[in-house]
Amino acid sequence: MSSSESGAFAVPADLNALAPHIWPAGATRSTATGVVSVRGHDVRELARDFHTPAYVLDEVEFRDRIGKWKSAFAQATDGNADVYYAGKAFLCSAVVRWLDEEGINLDVCTAGELAVALRTGFE
Repeated sequence: MSSSESGAFAVPADLNALAPHIWPAGATRSTATGVVSVRGHDVRELARDFHTPAYVLDEVEFRDRIGKWKSAFAQATDGNADVYYAGKAFLCSAVVRWLDEEGINLDVCTAGELAVALRTGFE
């Protein structure tokens, strides 16, 4: 692979930049220290407090994407589409609450996914 390639495999001009196709929009890196934060939460502290590996979800960005999904489907179908989130992508009680609050349907495929949804109060 050459450094002149474009797309996801291109070598970025700034090697310290956070790749937008990997990191959430709320992620930043301090130019002074190199420390990465997500919505102001230092990832080193998150690793210390919650151990690794850990999934860090940006609620603001997740909800923003939900709005974009709903808008895109409404435009494409004249409002005649139900939008579903696939629980197999990643499911925890917080994600279930966000989906419910934003009016998104939830597709579950396993008893475990169903248990998380029901335990969280999703109907």
